[in-house]
Amino acid sequence: EVDIRTLQFIWVSTHAERLLGFPAERWHLEPGFWVGQLHPDDRDVAMRQFEDCASTLRSRRIQYRMLAVDGSVVWLENRITV
Repeated sequence: EVDIRTLQFIWVSTHAERLLGFPAERWHLEPGFWVGQLHPDDRDVAMRQFEDCASTLRSRRIQYRMLAVDGSVVWLENRITV
C-alpha cells in the first residue's frame, strides 16, 4: 500500500521481501527506496504510470523491472488499485 499523496509505501507484503531480498522495513522507512530499486531503463516510465494512477484515481496494471539485493533483475507486474 502506498500513500497516494506522498507515494510513500505504508505496507509491503512479505512476498516482496522473499522475491527481492530487501527487508520490508526499508520500503517503509527509506523515502525513495522503491524508485531507487527500479531498473534504470524502466524508472521514468514506471514512475509516470504510477503517478498517472495517483493523479487520475484510475486503476491499472504496470510492468517493470527491479533490482534485487543480489543485483539480479526481477520482472514485476504491479496491479494498482486506487
